[in-house]
Amino acid sequence: MVIHSARPQTAGTTQNNPLKTNGPKTQNPPRRHAQGRDRTSQRADPSTQGTHPCLGESVYLDEDTYNHALEVHGTVQCLEPLIKTYDEKNILKKEKDQLLETLHTKMIGSIAADSNAEMNRVNAELYPDGSRKVCP
Repeated sequence: MVIHSARPQTAGTTQNNPLKTNGPKTQNPPRRHAQGRDRTSQRADPSTQGTHPCLGESVYLDEDTYNHALEVHGTVQCLEPLIKTYDEKNILKKEKDQLLETLHTKMIGSIAADSNAEMNRVNAELYPDGSRKVCP
């Protein structure tokens, strides 16, 4: 937001630094009033209308600043659903990874148990008396 000073300035200098120039100024740029939080104090004293109540500075926006704010607001409005979708997608991806890890652990345990049971069955058929010869 551009805040214009109620104090007069020399043409071609900036408000904060009189040595810096910011180009030629138009005599009457179009301005829009910024929506203030405390408008009752501005209504109460007509001499302070259009000024910031604490700073005593002008609170009028030039057309470019107003249009830029609208453009940024529009961009934010367009990006909010995309950001929300991205966040939801990441949450679902983490849940999927956790479920897959749990499922893989269970599957590996099940396969190992089946393999051990089958090996025990084969060994029982090969060595019915339980004595196996160990190869040297």
